[in-house]
Amino acid sequence: MFSPPRMIISLRRPEIRSRPEASIEPTSTPAGQTALRDWLAEPGALPSLEFDGLLKVLYADHGDRAAMLATLRNIQDQAQARLDIGRALAREYLYGTGPFPDRVHVNALAWDYLRRHHQMTVDWAAWAASIVDEWTDTALSSDKTSVAIDVFSEGLNHD
Repeated sequence: MFSPPRMIISLRRPEIRSRPEASIEPTSTPAGQTALRDWLAEPGALPSLEFDGLLKVLYADHGDRAAMLATLRNIQDQAQARLDIGRALAREYLYGTGPFPDRVHVNALAWDYLRRHHQMTVDWAAWAASIVDEWTDTALSSDKTSVAIDVFSEGLNHD
């Protein structure tokens, strides 16, 4: 797998310098800077998704309702914890103590993407748990099929 930071580091191990703002600035060689510029000039790919909890939801019909609910609540808790970390970081920027203040303009863009992603995960897990709360088990039934069809229909109508 391609990893730009590793590629740049392999050209020369970066030095870390302390700055008065208590942030850290990595440095690299001219070859590393060229490699970074070349990589930045290429179009970026969409994110890939590696999500063990979602796989557990997809295969939950082979398990029990309690395990599925526990998975959904764990997903929600983990995403909420990441939102809390992000909020703490945002407060640092608001107080003028955020890391890499010279990069605040690009950090804010990445921060907002991650905030929205984790908020969507919290919301989705709560929604899914509210549906599973109505089940007595994870086996297919006509009621569950009806709800599933409504989910697909709503998704198509939302676009």
